Amino acid sequence: MAIYDDASVTVFVADHIAIDAAQKITALGAGFLLTGLDPQTGLSAPQHVAVLIDVPAKYVGQQFALSLELRDETVGQLVQVPMPPTGQLDALRVQQIVPVNPPQVVGAVLPDGTPIRSQVMLGFPTGLPLIASHRYVWRVEIDGQHCPGWKAVFSVLGPPPGPVFGGLAGPAAIPSIAPPPPPSEQ
Repeated sequence: MAIYDDASVTVFVADHIAIDAAQKITALGAGFLLTGLDPQTGLSAPQHVAVLIDVPAKYVGQQFALSLELRDETVGQLVQVPMPPTGQLDALRVQQIVPVNPPQVVGAVLPDGTPIRSQVMLGFPTGLPLIASHRYVWRVEIDGQHCPGWKAVFSVLGPPPGPVFGGLAGPAAIPSIAPPPPPSEQ
């Protein structure tokens, strides 16, 4: 079996994420499903994404390729963001080789069977250039393989629909309302 077959992956979004010296995660507003846009900047609210990968200890000393990407599920494409220094648009994707190393705790022995955890955190404190009324997914791959649960989904709120001008007029144009009977001749 390969690492991706045995990996347990958790992905979540939050308003803010911090990691302390013991590698514990503190998250505020974790697991949100809806976010808004700033109408002046076109950027989403601040956002962080966390990926926790647990693999069995039998893989200690090995490594795996991790890919994290943001997809716009509404249009079925990778999100494009301006990249420094030129501002040229490119896919919002992070790829990294991750070693499987046990934690080093001085004076302690790791119990047999304890999984080895790797963590990846990304922060976008000024938000992301997203589109209102679209659904997005942070998607994880390990060694080029993806499992359905390795994702975090959220949507960007849009404005309420405005009034409709033009088109068919009258109640008969509304499918659920029957047209009035014709006038009777006398």
